[in-house]
Amino acid sequence: MSAIDAIAVLSGCFQAGGYLYYLMLARRGDIEPNPASWLMFAYGTGLIVVIEADIGAGWRELLLPAVCALSSIVVAAIAWRNRKAVMALSMSDLWTFWADLALTVGYVSVWLLERAGHIGAGQRSAASILILGCALATTLTSFMPILRSTIRNRSSEHVGPWLVWSAAYALLLVATAFHPDAYVSAALLLYPAMNLVLHGTMVYLSYPKAGPRHV
Repeated sequence: MSAIDAIAVLSGCFQAGGYLYYLMLARRGDIEPNPASWLMFAYGTGLIVVIEADIGAGWRELLLPAVCALSSIVVAAIAWRNRKAVMALSMSDLWTFWADLALTVGYVSVWLLERAGHIGAGQRSAASILILGCALATTLTSFMPILRSTIRNRSSEHVGPWLVWSAAYALLLVATAFHPDAYVSAALLLYPAMNLVLHGTMVYLSYPKAGPRHV
């Protein structure tokens, strides 16, 4: 195993460890996972895994998001059992979910057009990268509900898992930078870079003595 392979494996292990930590806290009632954000994490990350695999991502780049997609389903299921948290959701919190559905329709449409011979493989690759960019843009809005709830109440989240996840995305950023195709690598780097910033923001907001308490 090369050093880059080891970094990729370590990123996946950190991601899984962060989820185990988070699930333990959620089951103990120490945190209140936001139902809207976790539903969108589960669906959106799964879509990103499919698109990244299609544009040329290898197991190094796919390990962490695959772990994230599967684990997010479990967290989302726990979050949606919390009647109080569900009742607090607004319609605006669900718009990103519909955006992800629209992206799925767009991606499948491009795939069917390529299969039918209406567009070339190169055009399909370019379209898939564009859709990946749109999917990553919805990641920003997926974080909005959990960012708002954490700003209102820091104790609804715990800094520990977000620190572990931030480390995982930093490792993935390094592993992705060594992808053999520079064009594909540039597109794939958007995922760990954006998530490193967003998870780092959650570290700041959920830290006991940092971040504003009210909007």
